[in-house]
Amino acid sequence: MRAVTQPGGTAAKYFSDCTVSVAGKTGTAQSEGRDAYAWFVAAAPAENPSIAIAVVIGQGGHGSYAAPVAKAIIEAYFAPGTGSDLAKEKSMLR
Repeated sequence: MRAVTQPGGTAAKYFSDCTVSVAGKTGTAQSEGRDAYAWFVAAAPAENPSIAIAVVIGQGGHGSYAAPVAKAIIEAYFAPGTGSDLAKEKSMLR
């Protein structure tokens, strides 16, 4: 799953400048009579995840279209003073 966010991967262009290592998988779900659903699942940091997310965009087209949404969530989670920092302060993460 790490290869998806690395050069040559289907979501590489979205994670090339990400400050956290991310493992992910893009996907497309077909829906008869509608545009495809785009989805992206991710875990970060890739080496020892503390967050896992799934993004689904109804009639969103190709799976990589959901990757920027996942990146924004991951970056917000790991931003100083939010997400993982607050969880550590409250002993929610071990």
